Amino acid sequence: MAHRFGVFAACLLPIQFSGATASPLSAQQTPLPVLSVGRPLQRELSGGEVHQYRLSLSADQYVELVVMQRGIDVVLSLYDPSGQRLAEVDSPNGSQGPEPLALITSTGGDYRVEVRSLGDSDPPGRYEARLVTVRDALPADRTRVDAGRLFAEAQSLRQQGTRDALRSAVSSYQEALAKWVELDDAGKQAEVLNEIGTTYATLQDNDQALAAHTRALPLRRAAGDRSGEAETLTNIGSAYDAMGDKPTAIKYFEQGLTLFRELKYRYGEAIALSNIATAEAYLGDKQAALRYFQECVPI
Repeated sequence: MAHRFGVFAACLLPIQFSGATASPLSAQQTPLPVLSVGRPLQRELSGGEVHQYRLSLSADQYVELVVMQRGIDVVLSLYDPSGQRLAEVDSPNGSQGPEPLALITSTGGDYRVEVRSLGDSDPPGRYEARLVTVRDALPADRTRVDAGRLFAEAQSLRQQGTRDALRSAVSSYQEALAKWVELDDAGKQAEVLNEIGTTYATLQDNDQALAAHTRALPLRRAAGDRSGEAETLTNIGSAYDAMGDKPTAIKYFEQGLTLFRELKYRYGEAIALSNIATAEAYLGDKQAALRYFQECVPI
């Protein structure tokens, strides 16, 4: 079976709201590093470790941040100035891809961002913490947060894994998609369509999966999201692969492979090589399959 991509670009917002509390920043002994727009921080994290950052915010501001996982599965949390946890994010994308978070603040002060490994015994990996946007909240930002809430509902339903839950997830994704269409945001539309396609693939509704991923492709290009374009090409290939059209699947896998190599995204390159190898083996070209698998091994 071909490998597909799930949530990889920064799509708002698998957030779980909670009333948990922790020590406010005023009680912290050591000043925390500051996250600021335009200054991403890249660090290594091991199992059991927790990294913390500070955000200085005013009331009624729209805040969007993302932690990009590169080899370790992390949980992203945000605490208000009193130490109360406002949100926690753990997307179903394993150790690769984004943990995104967005909200509108209710009070001003120093907020705390926490990045911790999901498993205490996880091997070391790297991540990039990036504050994407901080601005006075606009009316459209309420729609953005609503879209994120619907997306979070869909993610939660999808993780349940039953057919009924998966179909309900598609409905929530569609509601989130409508809001991104209202906001004319091509990138976010593409990200939600990607999840719709992946959910339909889980339901083995390959025609709908192909339709969603095909619809996402020009939106990825319009948004200038080349990594997302490569992932969507791979997902289109996976849909054709599942439908038994291996030659067409290989064409899309190869297009994705070319982009992944241009972007120097080794994880995506490995998935594309493995998918091509598996399809070539199915078609009976075992020498080609062996060649692609051998390229995949060192990655």
